[in-house]
Amino acid sequence: MITNNYRKKFDTAGEYTNLDSLLEHIKNNPLVNYEKTFSSFAILLAIEKFSTKEHNSWYDSITFQNLLIDAKIEIDKALNHQYMHCYITSKILLAVQYHIEDVTIACTEWATTLELYDVVCREIDEILDEKWKYQIHLM
Repeated sequence: MITNNYRKKFDTAGEYTNLDSLLEHIKNNPLVNYEKTFSSFAILLAIEKFSTKEHNSWYDSITFQNLLIDAKIEIDKALNHQYMHCYITSKILLAVQYHIEDVTIACTEWATTLELYDVVCREIDEILDEKWKYQIHLM
């Protein structure tokens, strides 16, 4: 569960209680220059149901990852694929994928959903750090 103290880190975005209402607000106000808190908090809302109960099966880990991927797509679309927000959602998704790769031993061990939720929260905390800046990678 997202605590009220943690919600405060996200300023205006933290006032929303579900992903649909946050995305609806963004879609209805397309010309606003949204802060990094919006894409970060939207990701957190998408996976909030995994924050309170440990889910230990491989299927649960894959479901978590699928929810994250679906949320990334919807968030990026709602924010008109602005580079900063695409970078943020990608960074979070990649951290989860790395963690899954690191801890998975085929057929015997895999990441729990609480572990994955913790990975997401750590990435978001890093993103919300004032010093964090997204980087443009030129090929």
